[in-house]
Amino acid sequence: MKILVTFVGSQDPGTAGAVVGQFHNGPILTLVQHVSFDRIFLLSTNDMQERSAETKRHLKETMDVESEIVKAPIADVTSHVQILAFLRRALRTIMDAFPEAQFYAAVASGTPQMHAVWLLLAASGEFPAHLLQVRRPRYVTAEQPPVCDLDLHDPAFPKVIPDLLAQIAETPDHPDARRAREELNIIGEHPAFQKVLDKAALLARHGGAVLIHGESGTGKEGLARFIHHLSGRKSFMPINCASLESLVDSQLFGHEKGAFTGADQQWKGLFREADGGTVFLDEIGEMPLASQAKLLRFIEDGIVRPIGSSSEYKVDVRIIAATNVDLRKAMREKKFRGDLFHRLNALPLHLPPLRERRSDIPKLTQHFLLEKHNRMPPVRITTEAIQRLMRHPWKGNIRELFNTLERAALYSRTGEITPDDVELENSEEGEELSPLAEPHPGFSLKQYLQDIDARLKERALQISEGNQSEAARLLGITPAAMNKYLKAKSGITKPKR
Repeated sequence: MKILVTFVGSQDPGTAGAVVGQFHNGPILTLVQHVSFDRIFLLSTNDMQERSAETKRHLKETMDVESEIVKAPIADVTSHVQILAFLRRALRTIMDAFPEAQFYAAVASGTPQMHAVWLLLAASGEFPAHLLQVRRPRYVTAEQPPVCDLDLHDPAFPKVIPDLLAQIAETPDHPDARRAREELNIIGEHPAFQKVLDKAALLARHGGAVLIHGESGTGKEGLARFIHHLSGRKSFMPINCASLESLVDSQLFGHEKGAFTGADQQWKGLFREADGGTVFLDEIGEMPLASQAKLLRFIEDGIVRPIGSSSEYKVDVRIIAATNVDLRKAMREKKFRGDLFHRLNALPLHLPPLRERRSDIPKLTQHFLLEKHNRMPPVRITTEAIQRLMRHPWKGNIRELFNTLERAALYSRTGEITPDDVELENSEEGEELSPLAEPHPGFSLKQYLQDIDARLKERALQISEGNQSEAARLLGITPAAMNKYLKAKSGITKPKR
C-alpha cells in the first residue's frame, strides 16, 4: 500500500490560466498525476482549510483519488519545533494504523520550514518514507522529470542521527571502545559484528532510546552493557519484561502504600531507583499493551507517577530495549503499539546470529575455555572439534555454544576436547549441511572438502536406503567411486600386487 502524506500549500490545488477555463495544477495534483497512491493524507493548517477542501475535491473529481484531511494546529508555520511536534504526533497515528504501508512525503507544498522538517524526519529514519520533489515547469527537461524521488543515501546528503548534536570525534573524553570490550569480555571480529559495535559506540553518548533486535542467545544484554559503559551513566539495571507479568506498572513506576491489594509499603519503582543510569528492558515484546502506553509517555517526558499517588517525579533514565520477536508482526496482530515501536526503533541495532559470524567461533571457544570454565590446567580443544563446532547451525547462538563447551569439557577425560566429546543439540548424523564455513586459524580446506564429500555421500546413502548404485546416481558419480568410499571408510584397502 502506497500512502502519500503532504502539507497543503498556497499553490494548491492550482491556479487559473490566462485563457478562460484553463487550470494549472499545483504541486499536489502534479505529484498525483505522475505517481499513483492508494491513500492520501492532506495536512491542513488553519489558514489552508479552504484550499485543502478544494484539493480534496479536485483529487476526487479529476483523478478519482480518495484523500483525507488532517487538521494541523500549528500556530506558527515557520517554527521548526511546532512543525516537528505536530508531525511526530500525526505520523505516529498514521504509521500505527498502516504498519505495512510504504510512505511518501512531498517536499513541494507548505513552508520551507516544513520541507526542512520532512528532510530531518526521513533522513534520521524516524519517519521511514520516500521524499518526493516537484519541479517547477521551467526546470523540467527530459533528464529532469516533473517528479523525482530524493535519494537521502546520496553522499551529497549528510547522515542524520536523531538528536545527536555532537559526533564522537568531537568528544575527546569519550571512553575507549576497545578497553570497554575487554572489560566486558565482548568477543568477535567478524565484520558484521564489528559494524554493530561501531554503531553502538556512536550512539552511546546519545540519550535517546535504543532497540536491539536479535535472536535468543546472541548477546543483547552484553551489547546494552557496552552502550551503557561508553555512555558515562551511573548504574545499569537489567529488567526482564516477561518476568514482571501483571506487576509491571508497580515495578517500573512505583506505588503508594495501600494503592492495591498487597501494597503493604511504599515502593519508588525501578525507574526512580535507576535515576541517572540505564534501564535495559529485555523481551520488550512481552510487555502488556497498557504498560506500553505508560512507557511511551515516560520515554517522551521522563515523568514518573507512582500508582495511587498524585505526585510526579522527573527522572533521567536512558532506555535500551531488546527483543527476539518480530515486533512489526506483533503490531499487525495488535500485540505491540506502533507508536512505541517507532519511538524505540529510531535507533535500531541488529545483532547477527552466530551462524552469520562463524569466524568468531574459535575465539569464543578459546575465551570460554580459558576464562569461563574453571578448570586447572585449562581444557584444550582439537582442531577437528573446532571444525565440528564451525559446521553447526547454532540456533541457540552463543548461549548454546557455551553450553555445548561446558558439557564437552566435563566429558573430556584427557583434558583435551575431541569431536567425540562434542554433543550438539538437535543434531543427527544426517543433519542438513550448514552454510559455507568461514576460514579461521587452523582451518584446513582439504579437510573441510573431504568432510563435505563424506557427509554428502552418507546423506545419499540414507536417502537411497543403502542402495549404492542409487546413491551414486543421486550424486552424479560412478558406483565404483561410491564403493571406493565405503571400502576406505571400513578400512578395507586393495591389496598390493
